[in-house]
Amino acid sequence: MPQADENNIPDTRVVLLKSFSDERFVFFTNYSSRKGEHLAKNPWGAMNFYWASVTRQIRLRGQVIKISHAESEKYFQGRPRESQIAAYASKQSQPTTPEFLETQFNNYQKQFQSIDAIPCPEHWGGYALIPIEVEFWQGNRYRLHYRVRYTKENKVWNKQSLSP
Repeated sequence: MPQADENNIPDTRVVLLKSFSDERFVFFTNYSSRKGEHLAKNPWGAMNFYWASVTRQIRLRGQVIKISHAESEKYFQGRPRESQIAAYASKQSQPTTPEFLETQFNNYQKQFQSIDAIPCPEHWGGYALIPIEVEFWQGNRYRLHYRVRYTKENKVWNKQSLSP
């Protein structure tokens, strides 16, 4: 998910894509993380999926929005209990030590021991990238790769072939 920081220096990170549809690509994270801070300032991002074994990739660019808390809660409840606790224990992207993180995890584990359904924290949830541009690339011999870009304008997708 490429972004730029406050100095316009590009930054990137790997996100775990949890769902997708014709309209959006969803991932989850701590809203206070570095990527969350970047998205709060600049709600645009990009994704890239590459399959080396078939020499293909898909690039997406678009607006990134928070999904509803109800949808985040539903996904959160399906996570393993330890992952739910870790969402509370981790101050994602902040400096820490392994010992402090383990202590935080143990403290939250005790706090939630008598609770069956741990609630989704307010600082954690999902984002959806709403694409405005999608490019399909397929490797070809002599580097004459096949590229097709779709751009969305006024709810209509326009197709354009590109040189490699």
